[in-house]
Amino acid sequence: VLQAQPWVHDAFLRAGRVIVQVPDRDAVPRLAETLVREGRTVLELVEDTFDLRAYYRERVVAQRVRRTQVDEERVRDPLDGAPAGARSARTDAPEPADAPSREAGR
Repeated sequence: VLQAQPWVHDAFLRAGRVIVQVPDRDAVPRLAETLVREGRTVLELVEDTFDLRAYYRERVVAQRVRRTQVDEERVRDPLDGAPAGARSARTDAPEPADAPSREAGR
């Protein structure tokens, strides 16, 4: 809806917020009217101040998540599919009855 308006330069999502670039402050009331007319609830319209630290923090976190998912998919326990180093639901084979008990050495 917003991108179809000739007075909207750009509209996109960033960190769960709708960012709309308009040519000047006079377009803000038109923006609110358009959203309400389309059935949207407008809680507030504020000027966006780009936060470079937040931008890089989001990018670093996203990259870590992607890297972690790739690492977990690549390194799996071949017997049960659990990520290497994770606690496994698999149990080792039981010890033979004539084997010395692990408790005996304590």
